[in-house]
Amino acid sequence: MSSSGDIISVNDSSFVGGMAGGIASKIEEELYLEEGAVFVFSHYPVTNDYEPGYIRELSFISNSDIIILLDSLVIGKPVYRSENAGGVSNGLMMSYAYAPIKSISKVYDGVSAQKIAQIEKSDTAYWEVVSRGDLRYESMAARVITSMPAIVPTLGENIASEFFPRWFEMKRQIYTFPGKAWEDAYYYATSFLWSEAMEIWLRLSEENDAVKVAAAAFNMAVACELTDRPKLALQWAQVSEKSYVLPGILSYKIYLTEKLETTQKQ
Repeated sequence: MSSSGDIISVNDSSFVGGMAGGIASKIEEELYLEEGAVFVFSHYPVTNDYEPGYIRELSFISNSDIIILLDSLVIGKPVYRSENAGGVSNGLMMSYAYAPIKSISKVYDGVSAQKIAQIEKSDTAYWEVVSRGDLRYESMAARVITSMPAIVPTLGENIASEFFPRWFEMKRQIYTFPGKAWEDAYYYATSFLWSEAMEIWLRLSEENDAVKVAAAAFNMAVACELTDRPKLALQWAQVSEKSYVLPGILSYKIYLTEKLETTQKQ
């Protein structure tokens, strides 16, 4: 633990351990693993230039194909500010503290010892303390230090989130009708098994019922869009509109046209 200059902590073992635990917990959550499935170990290398032999040794000891090393964790000196807490109650003071936190994590292939990634994160921890008097600097510093064990796991989770794709919600309409083929296709679509669903919709698009042909073509357009084929999606939307004008097809065509134009400009 260091408290000199502009830094209050450099690689404090308890803080580093808490952050490593947060990294492991986030990985377990994302991969639907049981708690404790991702092992956390303490290591004390002589230098930060990790030799291939050292990485392979860690891989062997931990029985892990991927090694994530929390290389450094630096907590900067907090900045404090106090003011009357008029909105809380008369005679109370509101104190604020901000502390910069920087970390470096390195990811290695445990077999080849090749560095896969290096993640450098800069965060800011923020505290609000209501007290009956103006807190002394030493009191605020003590509160900051004692609260860090509860904060660093969240910082570790933020680091681990960099390892996974960022998902965002997209709502799309899928048409279906009574019948095994339609129900099977709908099941595949809701399970994100687009190839299987498209195979059925392709057959259904060859029927004689104009409405069902339009519905199958519309579904094909949705599947193509969600599998990153906007040009083909627009073509299927046009097939759908030509067979029968379903609710939503016109606005969907406009959306696909704009998306295709944006993709072509990139």
